[in-house]
Amino acid sequence: EQTHESPQSNLTCSTSPSPHQRQCSKHVPLRLSGGEGRCSGRLEVYHNAVWGSVCDDLWDISDAQVVCRQLGCGAALRADGNSVFGAGEGVVWLNRVECRGNEIHLWDCPLSLKNHTDCSKKYHAGLTCADSELNISLSSTNSSVSLCACDCTGSCALTVLSATAYTDSAEQSDEER
Repeated sequence: EQTHESPQSNLTCSTSPSPHQRQCSKHVPLRLSGGEGRCSGRLEVYHNAVWGSVCDDLWDISDAQVVCRQLGCGAALRADGNSVFGAGEGVVWLNRVECRGNEIHLWDCPLSLKNHTDCSKKYHAGLTCADSELNISLSSTNSSVSLCACDCTGSCALTVLSATAYTDSAEQSDEER
């Protein structure tokens, strides 16, 4: 667990889940491999202590939208098949994923979870997300604002902004301007 604290406020920024933060995973961990960043790549799931790929049968943008949301990566930009991000090694755990796009977790969608030996390494699912969704918490005092932003990879950043450097022009009279 990683924790960041602001000395100017009572805000603590922690990677551990709290009641007001989205649960970052449910049931089986997910990851993206072979992409350029944390929010693009071949979809892999961890099941029975083994990472495995997802077959691209029925794989579409609605499925990618759910995975992007679950990983804290914003909106889905693309749903890729044909092993665009390379073929995974070992087992293929998922096939025939049929999300509507509004589900919170991939496991809320109809799918087939087992070792799919009939899915060729040429047909692994991948996706690209916008990489823009963060959990954000704010705390303020008279002189500063503390901003904590955490994503579902467990990465958090705490920023303290001084409020004294800014003046609200709506509070000034015409004579003061």
